[in-house]
Amino acid sequence: MLHRMARVLEDMPGLIAAILYGSAAEGLPFRDLDVALVVDRKTHPPDGDWDLVNRVADRLEKGVPFPVDVHVVNEAPAPLRYNVTRGRPFLVQDLDAWYDFVERSWDLYFDFEPFARQYLEGMAEER
Repeated sequence: MLHRMARVLEDMPGLIAAILYGSAAEGLPFRDLDVALVVDRKTHPPDGDWDLVNRVADRLEKGVPFPVDVHVVNEAPAPLRYNVTRGRPFLVQDLDAWYDFVERSWDLYFDFEPFARQYLEGMAEER
């Protein structure tokens, strides 16, 4: 299935990577496929994300028998970016840019994670 998904998207310019993440990537029961896109912002500025997401979802849903939930994650919150990087890349068109995204995402996440844990522990203690 991932190979089929990659073939459907390989001719789209400006895609750095497409990643399957979430339940389907983890081998758990799923209702839809969660797909993250990392895009080249020189060719895909943020104001075009909605159009790109719809075009990618339309293409993918013609090639797989499941609904597809697509998100551009370049500027996503650190926990989502981290989760995406732990998924299954099925298309990588710019390996250096993909590695840069992974490195930045992990740096952001591990800078953020201790504060999030401390906050959640404080909330639990208040109960």
